[in-house]
Amino acid sequence: MEDTIKRYEERLRSEREELIRDSQDKVTRVTTEKESVEAKYDLKRKALKDIEANLARMTAANDRERAVLTEKCNSLDTQLKESTKTYDAEILRLKDANEQLTLALNGDKAYI
Repeated sequence: MEDTIKRYEERLRSEREELIRDSQDKVTRVTTEKESVEAKYDLKRKALKDIEANLARMTAANDRERAVLTEKCNSLDTQLKESTKTYDAEILRLKDANEQLTLALNGDKAYI
């Protein structure tokens, strides 16, 4: 009976040691996996921060460029209106001059 008890205790101790080793292996694997996931997370977080910073810079640059282009467009619009007004006045002046010349020519033909 003592022999049986010794074998039983030996088997219990062996199984306990195996369970402890398995547990330690699992803890080691989980710890390694956790560290790997945390490292990947940190890389992704840094990449996201870089992307956000680039997006903010690009947005600011686009806003500045849009403001400049809007100002140029407004300036060109003003120039176009002024040019149109000037050319319309010139057209009226030339029409009047043409009409006066036509009348003068018709007047000279009346005397012939």
